[in-house]
Amino acid sequence: MNTKAGNLLKAQGYAILPLEGVKKKMKRIYYHPGTGLPTCPLPADKYHERRYLSRGFTLEPPIKQFTCDICGKEFTAKIALVGHKRTHEK
Repeated sequence: MNTKAGNLLKAQGYAILPLEGVKKKMKRIYYHPGTGLPTCPLPADKYHERRYLSRGFTLEPPIKQFTCDICGKEFTAKIALVGHKRTHEK
């Protein structure tokens, strides 16, 4: 039954009870290998989790690295890179 029909029945005084034994499918966001972009929510049961992880997807977003174009030093925060670049100006 869709939400609209359920709301109509509730308005007419019928009690809509949740079905017993029906489980919601667990979903989670994975991150693409290479690009690090998030996926739409995908199945999160043990089978699918192993399947996505074996294909290179990750559960955590990748840490973005910022590299100084002058000396090549890497930073994880852009604000740290900006402060570092000021040392090259002196």
